Amino acid sequence: RRLLFIGDSFTYFNDLDAQVYSLATAAGCAGRGRLVLGREVLGGAPLKTLWKKTDARKRISSGGYDTVVLQEDLLETDVATFREYASRFHAVIREAGAVTVLLMTWPYESQEGLTTQAIADAHREVARQLGDVAVIPAGLAWHRAAQERTDLKLYVEDGEHPTHAGTYLAAATAVAT
Repeated sequence: RRLLFIGDSFTYFNDLDAQVYSLATAAGCAGRGRLVLGREVLGGAPLKTLWKKTDARKRISSGGYDTVVLQEDLLETDVATFREYASRFHAVIREAGAVTVLLMTWPYESQEGLTTQAIADAHREVARQLGDVAVIPAGLAWHRAAQERTDLKLYVEDGEHPTHAGTYLAAATAVAT
């Protein structure tokens, strides 16, 4: 399998893609070239910016990927723009013969802006509108972990980006999905 991750710093902070590879390898899913990962990332960039200012579309079209994971930071954009650019990417992904997966992220620690539930609802809505699109519910996993393990630190000092534990949880959720 060949997976391409497209996203912002939530994807590249602590190398989420490498964590997915490590966990998939440990689970026996990624040995001997069975899993090849790529990424097209840009800090602070919602899907709209990734569509306009990166080689993401070209990589999807020419990369031979089986799955493309789209990560939107809804606190950097709005649901309508997320829907529009997820749809644009999805069309290119389908044309390339790949599958689209949405990576649901988490709210900022301050809880300013969208809540976990609003982020989850937006991802489910967009997935439903796109058709048979899976959602990696990392944001919901974070919410549950924060409730059940109050000692677990998921955010670094900026209150947005993940600690290693937060990245590990997101990666484990991705592998489980």
